[in-house]
Amino acid sequence: LNCSTLCMNRCRRNWRFDMRPSDVTLAFAKLWAGGRLATDGTDGFRPSKHTDGTPRLAQGPRFTAIVRTHLYGHEPIGVYPLTDNDTVGWCGVDLDEGDHDSIIHAANLAEVAAHFGITAWTELSRSKGCHCLIFLTEQTSAALARLAMKAACQIADAPSLEVYPKQVTADGGWGNGLRLPYGRLRPPGRQVVITDTLQEMPVDQWVQAATAKRTTPPQLEALAAVHAISS
Repeated sequence: LNCSTLCMNRCRRNWRFDMRPSDVTLAFAKLWAGGRLATDGTDGFRPSKHTDGTPRLAQGPRFTAIVRTHLYGHEPIGVYPLTDNDTVGWCGVDLDEGDHDSIIHAANLAEVAAHFGITAWTELSRSKGCHCLIFLTEQTSAALARLAMKAACQIADAPSLEVYPKQVTADGGWGNGLRLPYGRLRPPGRQVVITDTLQEMPVDQWVQAATAKRTTPPQLEALAAVHAISS
């Protein structure tokens, strides 16, 4: 496989492109909701906490408001996918092999996912490499999501060191977090989802497509089963 296969079958060309910023914000927040919030300021990427030390959650109206400042303001954020119930609403792989090799790995992962009816999105990360991301129709077992991503990496012969989620229980801490794409302060040409022709997807186009093409737990189970058979 090569770059031409990237993100196959990921979006059609009949999406609306007249979404209001408020609609984009709400759809974007729903895609990433469920886990814990991270700040991404001058002191680096770190968990966001209340004054009493408890974590801020990536859910509800407050999270939507924070997403708005991420997309259109000056406060970039990130999220940790794992919830206190040991579930996730999205999963993926952090590919840090440089842009060329990482994009090829992402194309291979997207090809594998497509065989199971799963749409995987490729986002260029902040400095180099990319993230391969899958969004779920509902909160799903973190163990299942991790196993499914490990299976995809195994089949595609892609690096599996940085799979999201990195752990399957919240008892062990926060797990691994991810800087959210499309922030107003992102580096030019980075932290955006790209198409099969390696062009940047506008955020309104992407949130519509990603929302429509979310993955169900049975689809993840079918992919995860391959890892169990191969192990």
